[in-house]
Amino acid sequence: MTRAPDRLSISVVICCFNSEQRLPKVLQHLLRQKVDASVSWEVIVVDNASSDATANVPQTFWPMTATVPLRIVEEKRQGLSYARRRGAGAAEGAVVGYLDDDNWVSENWVQRVHDIFDLHPDIGACGGRGVAVFESTEPSWFALLQRSYAVGPQSLSGGYIRDELGWLGGAGLCIRRSALLALFDAGFENLNRGRTGRSLASGEDMELCLALRLAGWQLYYDPELVFCHHIPQLRVTPSYRRRLHFAFGRTDVALTHYHAVLNIVPSAQQSRDPKQALLREWYWAIRRLVRLLVRPPARKACWLPYRMNVIQHSGFFWELIRSSRSFEAHRRQVFVLARRLRDLSAPLPPTSSSSVQRCSAHRNH
Repeated sequence: MTRAPDRLSISVVICCFNSEQRLPKVLQHLLRQKVDASVSWEVIVVDNASSDATANVPQTFWPMTATVPLRIVEEKRQGLSYARRRGAGAAEGAVVGYLDDDNWVSENWVQRVHDIFDLHPDIGACGGRGVAVFESTEPSWFALLQRSYAVGPQSLSGGYIRDELGWLGGAGLCIRRSALLALFDAGFENLNRGRTGRSLASGEDMELCLALRLAGWQLYYDPELVFCHHIPQLRVTPSYRRRLHFAFGRTDVALTHYHAVLNIVPSAQQSRDPKQALLREWYWAIRRLVRLLVRPPARKACWLPYRMNVIQHSGFFWELIRSSRSFEAHRRQVFVLARRLRDLSAPLPPTSSSSVQRCSAHRNH
């Protein structure tokens, strides 16, 4: 669908939890931006209930003489989805560009975000390409799992995201603010709250992208929209890797409700009745897990992705058990959201269920 373009300005929102040591490098890269004088932009730091001196960092590292304004806002409810919503509410720009506290953007990042949204009034969100910067040596296995770390290309080529991919990563995710506020007005509430404290829960980025698709917006990937993603040694340990993929599986349960509305996965077909949907998800979860276990890869090089895939599906299975009582309510919540968006004259985009796979399967490719 095509909508009238907003008056484009950019709000860069940095969501922080105990980011005292990481935030200065993020701000340094933003100070190096090369932006046309005609483009207005701002920086907003969201302090998400930090217990360190995160709120004091901008006062030290952002010069008072800077032409770009920086504001600090506080979100006391811990959780990335809460911090992002708070940042969107405080933003004044037509586009909100979300950065994590370990993302270092290229010097043309803000200008490119502006140009992409200016040229494509039908896109609701745009993502870029992450480049890993390691605290120590890059692990030999990293290329096999880089997408799990918000690194590497998000599509085979730049342009509109195909249905079978269906989402963009939260690191460096840029969203048209009018589209985001329209979702909030329609009652959108994240089922996945994102990372809280040291929890590795995620999925709020995928959920938001699917909600934008419910509203009829397109998603866009630009490989020239580059940011560096700093990866400390702690995040490449085997235990962290296992916890990360188990958390991926857990958060995928909430996404099945959006799949059902968009009708983009086989397990969602003819499952709009919540009770029937839960039974079908059980069936498909067991089937996928059994098929994985009885068909291990023959090549040694495939064993690590295979093990992570088993762990991810195990997380999905575990969360399906844990959330069985809330499953029906969450399914109804998403269908109500879709109905409200339709009432707001935002038609559902056409989808093809025959060629589409579960979005979560693409994390590891």
